[in-house]
Amino acid sequence: MRVAYPEDWIGLADLPIRSRTKVAALVHVYYPELVDELIDHLASIPVPFDLLVTNASGEELVVDTARMPTVSGCAILEVENRGRDLWPLAQLVNAGLLDGYELVIKIHTKRSDWRESHTGLAGTGGSWRSDLLSALLGDTSNVAMILDAFEGSPDLGIVTADGSVLGPGFWGHNEPVTASLLKRLDLELEPRALTFAAGSMYWARASVPRRFADLRLTRADFEDELGQIDGTTAHSLERVIGLLATEAGLRIVERSELPRAAAPST
Repeated sequence: MRVAYPEDWIGLADLPIRSRTKVAALVHVYYPELVDELIDHLASIPVPFDLLVTNASGEELVVDTARMPTVSGCAILEVENRGRDLWPLAQLVNAGLLDGYELVIKIHTKRSDWRESHTGLAGTGGSWRSDLLSALLGDTSNVAMILDAFEGSPDLGIVTADGSVLGPGFWGHNEPVTASLLKRLDLELEPRALTFAAGSMYWARASVPRRFADLRLTRADFEDELGQIDGTTAHSLERVIGLLATEAGLRIVERSELPRAAAPST
């Protein structure tokens, strides 16, 4: 039984995407002024992919698919600004919209202005977004290398940017909620086993986020948006994704741990 996704998604002309590719790009938009940057990076995907956009900006969003040569299906789905990029992801899963895909790339219009004052993390929110997008996309040869790594390593679960794989030192105030969420899956939390992709941008086997269906998340699980920088259900789910990957025996790695992409030919 599918639960908790917007009723107004039902009957949309572009859903479901009927002839699904192996790859889905999941793009969450809150800052529409950053969409062009994301499109430029998605244009580097060298294989056919479907584009699923969740739009929490409150503005009408138009995505120029002509700028992405290999995009196949595309759907823009309106969501409320709740649960950051994680509640929209859960709604995609709840609606069955990730069924059938092998890999997903998950990106969003990240700003994270708070990062400049965080003593444990380097750089600005803008530089973090740029580093994540460049590592995960960047150019076609880089993406091809990442796709080849997934093809050749069945135990590869998540790939993110260098410096974004974090561990137990970065629980923040998220341990109690994470433990509660895992209990829904009959899993016990081992705090020292935490490994996750900070920033919530990554390539992943689609089977990992699809586990959200078993959490049976609803709108009530997520707090009202008050600009929180820690301690919300969304922050806990960022960590749950990592724990679900490792529980499944899958590795979470940074881009530099994979073979380096060859320089583009001139």
